[in-house]
Amino acid sequence: MKDEVTNQEIKHFKDIIRNELTQSRVNHSLKVAEISQVLSIIFKYDKPEKAYLAGLVHDITKQKNNEFHINLFEKFGFDIYQKFPTSAYHAFSGKIYLKEI
Repeated sequence: MKDEVTNQEIKHFKDIIRNELTQSRVNHSLKVAEISQVLSIIFKYDKPEKAYLAGLVHDITKQKNNEFHINLFEKFGFDIYQKFPTSAYHAFSGKIYLKEI
């Protein structure tokens, strides 16, 4: 990820999560983004907008079905997914998915 995150990029990802997640999960992601930004300031991280963005997209694939995750993992050669419980797939597929889109 590059050093600076613009307001336009944050808006772009807000639009994406609104299309990918239910409203309650969008609300959750917005809260996590706010808390991430606050914590980054408290702990003196010099890029709070990056922390905000990370919090915003942390659950981008949370509500996808197992077939979606497995297809994504296999497409990108992430074969260690079989060692993880299905409930943890989104923690790994989110990064892959964000790079793909």
